[in-house]
Amino acid sequence: MSTTRRNFFQNAAAFSAAFFGLGNQLQAQAPPAANAHAHHPHTEDMSPGPRVITPDVPDLPFELDGSVKVFRLTSEVVKRKIAPFKTIDAWGYNGSCPGPTIQINQGDRVRVIFENRLPESTTVHWHGLEIPIDQDGVPWISQKPIPPGEKYIYEFTVHQEGTFFYHAHSAMQEMLGQIGLFI
Repeated sequence: MSTTRRNFFQNAAAFSAAFFGLGNQLQAQAPPAANAHAHHPHTEDMSPGPRVITPDVPDLPFELDGSVKVFRLTSEVVKRKIAPFKTIDAWGYNGSCPGPTIQINQGDRVRVIFENRLPESTTVHWHGLEIPIDQDGVPWISQKPIPPGEKYIYEFTVHQEGTFFYHAHSAMQEMLGQIGLFI
C-alpha cells in the first residue's frame, strides 16, 4: 500500500472516530426532547411502558373517557412530496402518509372514532392484534365497508405488546398509502 493510500485510510479512520465521538457528546449534552409528548394532550401514561419515537410521523393524540383511550382517526387524500420536484396525491390518515403512530400499552382499552373522507368505502384493519372479529376491519367478513362521509367506532382491549400496523383492508388503498403504526 502506498504512503498516500495509507495516509488516506488513517485520516479517514481518525475523522470517523472524531465525527462519531462528537455526535455522542452532542447527543449527551442535548436537552430532553421537548416534543416527546407534544402530540398527546395527556402526557401521563395509564400504564407503564416506553414511548416509541417514529421519525417524521406524528403520534395520534388521545383523550381519556374514564379509563378508555379515545383516538380520532380520519382517512383522507393527502399531498405527499416524494422528491423535490414531485408531489403526489396519496391516501393517508389525519393528513399523514404513513398515518400517525397510535401509542398504547398492553391492557389499554382503546376506542378509535374513525371517519372516512375518501371518495370510496373503506375499513381499518388492526393487523396482528387479537381483537373481537367485529372490530377486525375486514370488509364483508367482519364488518360492512364504511361509506364516504360516514363514521365507525372501533373499540377493543389490547391483549399483547409489540409493534403492529393498521391499514385499509383493500390492496389498492394500501398501495395508495393507507397504512399506519400501532405500538
